[in-house]
Order: sequence, then C-alpha cells, then structure tokens
Amino acid sequence: MKFHFNVNNAIKMTHTADNQNDTARSQILAEAAQAYRDNHHWVPLRLKGKSPDCMGAGWTQRTLENACPAFSDGDNIGVLLGAPSGDLVRLDPDFPSIPAVRDILFPEPTTTFGRASSSHSGCLFICKGLASKDFELPPSMKNDQRLPPHDGKPGLKVFQILSTGKQTVVPPSVHPETGEEIVWQQSTAPPVAIEASELLWRCGVEAFLLAVRQFWPPRNTRNTTAMALARVLLEGLEARYADDAKRIAAVDALVVATAMAGGDGAASRNGKKRAKATLQKMRAGKETIGLTRLVELLGLPADVLKTFREWLGIAIKAPVIPVDLWGSFVAPALPTGLLPPAIERYAIAQSEMMGCDASGLAMSALAVCAAAITDRIELQVKRHDRSWKEPARLWVALIGDPSTKKTPIMNEAARPLVHLDNALYREYAHAVAQYEALPAQEKKTAPRPKQKRLRLEDTTIEAAQVVLEDSPDGVLCLQDELERFPFKSTIS
Repeated sequence: MKFHFNVNNAIKMTHTADNQNDTARSQILAEAAQAYRDNHHWVPLRLKGKSPDCMGAGWTQRTLENACPAFSDGDNIGVLLGAPSGDLVRLDPDFPSIPAVRDILFPEPTTTFGRASSSHSGCLFICKGLASKDFELPPSMKNDQRLPPHDGKPGLKVFQILSTGKQTVVPPSVHPETGEEIVWQQSTAPPVAIEASELLWRCGVEAFLLAVRQFWPPRNTRNTTAMALARVLLEGLEARYADDAKRIAAVDALVVATAMAGGDGAASRNGKKRAKATLQKMRAGKETIGLTRLVELLGLPADVLKTFREWLGIAIKAPVIPVDLWGSFVAPALPTGLLPPAIERYAIAQSEMMGCDASGLAMSALAVCAAAITDRIELQVKRHDRSWKEPARLWVALIGDPSTKKTPIMNEAARPLVHLDNALYREYAHAVAQYEALPAQEKKTAPRPKQKRLRLEDTTIEAAQVVLEDSPDGVLCLQDELERFPFKSTIS
C-alpha cells in the first residue's frame, strides 16, 4: 500500500497486489498519521477497531504539538475532529444513505471516504463553531421493527454530525465488523468550508429524507406520500430558493430520489413529480396535505412531527383564525384620565355597584350631558378658525351580548335627565290646567302653554318634529333597540 499526495495536499490510497506485503501495516499507518498532521493539520489518533481508548483518557486533549502515535499491525487510524483539527467535521449517516439525495444537498466536491458496502459514508467539511449533533428519532419508536440495525440492534440514530470532542476512523483502516477496507473516494479536493447554520440545515434535510425512505409505505399510498413529501419540502426549502423553478426542480429531484430508494419502480418516477402542482395549490389557498399527513402515511407516532420540524427548520405556524365580528369580545378596561373627573368617578363607582361595563356607563353619561346642555354652547373645532363651531350632539350606541345590562346602563345614566323631564311635564300639565280654566274670552288672547321636552322615547320623525318645535335646546332620544331608532335613515 502506498499514499500519494497531490497538489491539493489531499490523500488517496491505492492498493495493488505487488505492494500489498512489501510494507508493514504499522508503517503505513505511521506514514499516514504524519501526513495528516503535517500536510492537513489534522490530529492523528491510534484506534483499536473504531475506538481510541487504547490511547488513554486524554485522547480528546491531543493537539498538533503532540507526537504521532505509535501503531501496531492490527490497529486502525483516526483523526480528532473539531477545533483541534482546524474545525474539521464529519457527516455520518447511520441509516442507509441515498447517494442522489446527498449529491443534491451537497453538490460541492469535498473530501470523502467509504467502503465497498457503504460508499461515501464519511464526508469531511470545515465548519467553525458547529457542535456535534445526533439526529435521532424519539424513544416512542424504539420497538419499531422497521428500524435498521446499528451495532447489532435497531437504532434510533439517523444521522450524526461529529465535531469537537469526537473522532472518526479514516483510511487506511479496516472496518472492524465487515473487514472491508476504508478508502478515500474523493481526494482531489480539500474539505469544503460551510457556515454552521447552513451545514446544520442540510444535514437536517438529509436525516429527514433518510427516515422517510426507511419508512416508505407499501403500494397504494406511495403517490399520496410523494405529494405530502413535496408539500413539506416546498416549505422547508423556501428560504434557500428564491426562484420558484429552481425550488420546484430541487423538490422533485429529492422526492424522486427518496421514493426510488424506498422501493418505487422506475415506471412511477414521473408520478412523483408533484412540486409544481402543489405549489400552485398553496399559492391559490387550496388545501394541501403536508407533514401531519406524511407522518400518518409513514406509520409513525405523532411525536415524530416535532422531531421532523426541528430537523427541517420548520416553525409551527399559528393557524389563521378569522375574526368573528359577532363573536364573544372581552371589553378593555375604561382608560382613566381621559374623561371629565365627575363622569369618570361616576362610571367606575356605578359599574362596581351594577356589575357592568364602566365604558358603557361613561359613554351613556356623556350622551346625557350632551343632551342636557343648550345648543347655544358650541365647540370651536379648530383653534384659529372661528367659523367652524359645533354644538354637543353625540350619537352613542351600546353594543353587547344579551344580558350584558345594556338597557339598565342606559336607564341609569339617563335617570337624572328623566327626573328633570318629568318635572317639566308636571309644570306643563299644571300650566295647561290653568289655561283650560280661563274664561273663554280670555283664553282666546292667552297663548297656549308649550311643552318643553328633554327626552324622546319610541318616537317617529314626524312626532319628533312637533316636540323639537317647542324644545329648541335639543332633546335626548333614548331608544332601547337600534332597530327602532327613528333617525337611522338620516345617518346611514
């Protein structure tokens, strides 16, 4: 075995029958360790199988200043990941990988290694500040018989990002379980540098699709599953693709790759391209099936929804709830400091006694006061325009659910004015009685008493005209129901 270093300082391993035995394996590992340290600035480790425990508990503290470890013929070689090795991270799928998905999500040529039964299973990147992360299914799935075996038993771990505090086996090693050689499969390019948030999102999408493929449903529901998957990916990829055509193409490619890896036949490939039609429905506000339905079609428990949303970076959107203008409404508290102190004190104190809304009492009291004062009192609307003046005419309507004491509020606020109006009526009745008692000749010259009114109830426009003729200062029109309000046609 020989190692060759190209102009990019990448490493590849070649194996020929002529040189297989001419160099001891321990020497090959030592040469590789020195190359990793000196040429690539990776901290080399000695492994037994996949474990560095043979180096003692301090292996995570090693740096480039340490001497390369001594190897024996049965050893493997690894490198320390994360900050000690220049922010080197490894992407490690634990579920069977989907090469087409990986190529779409990671189009950049980067350093990769693998073995015969697991090609390109180790992808190396440079990523500063990214901690190790396991993309793991919830414990509720631990007994699912469809889980793939990992280390001899079903595993919930779908995908791993290995960084600081972790290590990875690298070529020229031998897989301890299968005996396969671990070799470089892309060595012409150095590890690509990717921002932490971007790498985390890409890995989340890949982990999600690996899980979907693992639980891809049997026939008869696969097209529906593809449709739901397209809806999920359209939402998950929205922030990465400003161009609709590119997003649609990426989603279709990912759905097809996942479906084909899940067992769909090539004849159904075109039937899995649902992104364009789904996006059109989404834009038109039509109903589309998404992540909730996808989880059901895959036969997964409901708590997987939260896991998948986290991996995809999809926030839970609050449902859009139409405003019911006639629905229940909790009135805000009456603001203080805005009304005349007497009205404010009255409204608050009376509302506590009546158990009703203070705002209704305040507005009713304002309307009564406006009716009580003469129209000769006017408000100059603009400070410097004396030509525009308005009398105190207020139109007030109390709107509330049944039994919210609208009528008692109105009657309570109007009570003082009703008392005055009744007194005026008694004076009028007394004057009419005196007028009717006059001798006939004197009655001809005496003016008939006029009835001054302060309020109207259950009236008509015609009757109101007669009342207003003798009440020039205005009256309070008090109506228990808006439907019977006599002036509604004049203000509509």
